[in-house]
Amino acid sequence: MEGLTASYIFDHLAPKFIEDNPGFPCRVNAVVSIDILGEGGGSWTFDLTDNPRVYRGLADDAKCTLTVSASDFYALLAGGSLSDCLEAFKQKRINFRGHLPTALRLERLLVSLAKDPAIAEHSRI
Repeated sequence: MEGLTASYIFDHLAPKFIEDNPGFPCRVNAVVSIDILGEGGGSWTFDLTDNPRVYRGLADDAKCTLTVSASDFYALLAGGSLSDCLEAFKQKRINFRGHLPTALRLERLLVSLAKDPAIAEHSRI
């Protein structure tokens, strides 16, 4: 996904997605973190409770934390399907600690982001 970075996705596209889909945070209703390892990665937290926001860094009080390599993260975004994410879980390419149902809800956010036109456009490059 040339030209599209995790920083751009989580600093710009994810907050816009949350703003444009106000019902989504209610379905998660938790603080969740994602840690993308390697070049092009970083750490972000989604506070999807009363005042939804996305910020850099991992939260100590996250209900769950997903950890994925940068290459797997970008491949999952390019695939953009829930079955791709579930398969990555089975293969231990996505790891999590914390509450599994919350991790699955965060996974739905990532799939929804992958379908965002700005991301889909880059995945065709």
